[in-house]
Amino acid sequence: MFIETVNIGDTPVKMCVCASIIPCYRNIFNEDFLRKAAAEPDNIDLFLRMGFVMAKFAELNDRAQVNRLTTNDFMEWLDQFRSGDIVQAAGEIALVFMRDAAGNVEAKKNSLAQAGK
Repeated sequence: MFIETVNIGDTPVKMCVCASIIPCYRNIFNEDFLRKAAAEPDNIDLFLRMGFVMAKFAELNDRAQVNRLTTNDFMEWLDQFRSGDIVQAAGEIALVFMRDAAGNVEAKKNSLAQAGK
């Protein structure tokens, strides 16, 4: 788990990346993030929704509270930003999410390499 800050316009937003964000995303938005991202890798809205989950996880630090969030909470979260700023931040949000995934793959490779020694 790690927390990274993404600037949405002039607003720094802490985002938590951990294994729990994927099931939390599914509970809030009723869709499988990984399947949807694989099918629609350029879907900005998908990464904005994941950014919301990561931001709320960092803010609340409570999986149960995050799981109770709704799509209306997502819309209210979006309303605090200018539309151009949030669209620009979607790429950075995706990078934060992907950096964690890439780090997990690299750690697994290193672990397998050391186990083979």
